Amino acid sequence: MNDKLKFEKMKLLLSEIFVVKLGELFESDDLAINYKKDMNEKFQTRLNFLNQTIFFLDNAHSEKDELAMQTALLILRAQSMGLADFFNAIVNDIESILNKPKWIEIPEDYKIPKHYNFKE
Repeated sequence: MNDKLKFEKMKLLLSEIFVVKLGELFESDDLAINYKKDMNEKFQTRLNFLNQTIFFLDNAHSEKDELAMQTALLILRAQSMGLADFFNAIVNDIESILNKPKWIEIPEDYKIPKHYNFKE
């Protein structure tokens, strides 16, 4: 497993912020992330399968096997859509949290404080 992946940390933070803003975290239609599954593992599995398919496509291309290339491209397309869905779930849950009440308005001239060491 890649220890640089921080999806589980993000999921924990999202759930904690959701609880603060809403008072509880519950399974509902407006939550897209499965909070019971390991996101790092899910992403790594999808990425590994994507890489395996790229390897398959490369081999099929080298052998000029059009049927195998077409099959690899269809699999690659489906896997790419799966990765897009993975990130769309994150976007949807963040939007759900941001649409909850109790947020202050961000001033136009707001700058992230330097002590956060965040580089834009």
